[in-house]
Amino acid sequence: MKRFLLKVVLPSVLLIVVVVAIGELLLHVFPHEKLYKSRWMDRHAEEVQVLVLGSSNTNRAIIPTALGLGKGFSCAGPSQDLRNDSWILHRYVERMDSLRYVIVDMNYLTPLLSIDYDDGYDALRKSYRIYWGNLSYTVKWWEWPEVSRFNWLAWYKDFVAEKDTIYPDGFMSRPSDKYDEDGWRYYAWMTAKDHTMIDDTNAGRILNANIDELRCMAATCREFGVRMVMITCPVHEFFYSQMNQRQVELLHNAADSLGAEYSNVSYIDLMTCPLFTAEDMSNANHLNWRGAMRFSQMVGDSIRRL
Repeated sequence: MKRFLLKVVLPSVLLIVVVVAIGELLLHVFPHEKLYKSRWMDRHAEEVQVLVLGSSNTNRAIIPTALGLGKGFSCAGPSQDLRNDSWILHRYVERMDSLRYVIVDMNYLTPLLSIDYDDGYDALRKSYRIYWGNLSYTVKWWEWPEVSRFNWLAWYKDFVAEKDTIYPDGFMSRPSDKYDEDGWRYYAWMTAKDHTMIDDTNAGRILNANIDELRCMAATCREFGVRMVMITCPVHEFFYSQMNQRQVELLHNAADSLGAEYSNVSYIDLMTCPLFTAEDMSNANHLNWRGAMRFSQMVGDSIRRL
């Protein structure tokens, strides 16, 4: 038995440990979205004239090169809240001598989104600490290693099969879901339900914290002579019909009050723009590449008219 343990079990365990350790190291340099964006900004922040922030909405809806406002780059990312938007802006702004515009996502969930108050966000907190340098997050690699959360099947589909594309300007393109009325209605209902947090016990605290972050970003932009533009992206009518209107009103009030408070802040609301249909959307609350191109051109035109 002892001989079996020494010759079979122990080498096998050591081999597994070595493979996992190598895999963990490789995933810290793997060319995924957050690593690509943070490295690009570290090297090119001085060149950026338009900085795009926000969650998956602006990540998939704003093509910086299509805005026509100068060299742009998108630092938006999935589930990115205003705290991390603010962190990214303040990390680079002193180097960004060319910066003219900062675009901030204001979607249905934005005023009430905070990864700090939700369970299941340990991996996301860790990614902002590692890739964006946000040291306020204390999640350690051994508490949530990359290999434990890395979706190998998704990697194959997204990168090998080239169905998930990171464009050079940081825009993220996702494949469109085939339009199916029942499926889209169900997705809209489920997602709107998940994003409705107005009666959550932490909602008031999160709202106040997010408004403070917006004010902080607006003040910083004003200090550096930068216009901050808040954007509400189009959603499908199925999604809009499931929204809690009190939460929609809260979103608009927050954006309007900030615009009234800061002269360098503007708000563009295209949530219910009738020009966008299912053909422009990847699902009920995200634009596809075609919709993003049209939307980006519209946003660029609107900003030039400000």
